[in-house]
Amino acid sequence: MSSRTYYIHLDSLKIRAFHGVFREEEEIGNTFEFQLKVGVEAKGSFDTDQLEDTVDYVSLIKLIKMQNAKRSKTLENLGERIIQELFKQYPSIRSIHLKINKIDPPITDEIRSVGIEMEESRKD
Repeated sequence: MSSRTYYIHLDSLKIRAFHGVFREEEEIGNTFEFQLKVGVEAKGSFDTDQLEDTVDYVSLIKLIKMQNAKRSKTLENLGERIIQELFKQYPSIRSIHLKINKIDPPITDEIRSVGIEMEESRKD
């Protein structure tokens, strides 16, 4: 029996938040850009055509926004929280690729963004 995986992605989700180690980041904040790609196990969602049988884009955005409400010093911590919460809330998610960029970081005038990429697969 074969299994099918399809991918849902969010491109360039921008959120204002207060992550970082510098005092000005805590007080003024910054813009963060998120790229998310989740591999979802297809179990009938193609046949039923029902939103509850897939992973809803809007719920993914809400989850990322909720995790951004809690301040992190590092993007690694923020990314880990997002990934773990995605796996917890969506049993059909098999893999996650997450990229977080901090736009115009307060470190130099010569760089547009800094960031991280994380990738994890569900352990069965």
